[in-house]
Amino acid sequence: MQYPVPQFVEREDRLLGPLTVRQTVILLGAGAIIFVLYLLFKNFFVFTLLAVIVSGVALTMAFVQVNGRPLIDFVMYFINYFFQPRKYTWRKTEAKMPKGTKWAPQYSGNQKTAPAERAEPTEEEKLRDIKNLADILNQ
Repeated sequence: MQYPVPQFVEREDRLLGPLTVRQTVILLGAGAIIFVLYLLFKNFFVFTLLAVIVSGVALTMAFVQVNGRPLIDFVMYFINYFFQPRKYTWRKTEAKMPKGTKWAPQYSGNQKTAPAERAEPTEEEKLRDIKNLADILNQ
């Protein structure tokens, strides 16, 4: 039996004419901000200046693409980089490793010591691995 393969999965859905959902949300948000600015600032010059800045940023975020990706994606990646926690793992010696873990430092050609030899698995371990693989395939 053949199943239809989805096509154009990287293309975003259109909501209002040629605008995607993301572009529509960005432009509506900018419109709401400009409306609030209109209510807050009685000075027409200040309102116009702020409205031009907000609309320029919104149009840039909605329509500019970098390497085929929307600019808003890169802005979100930038923000996430600074606010998401990063986890660094560093292991000093093998003594602190859990039992049964095999670890050896990476070997590069300019080191004077040879890489650590891997122990050949026993016949019992080989049979156990084959049985586990067979159980996985049978599921």
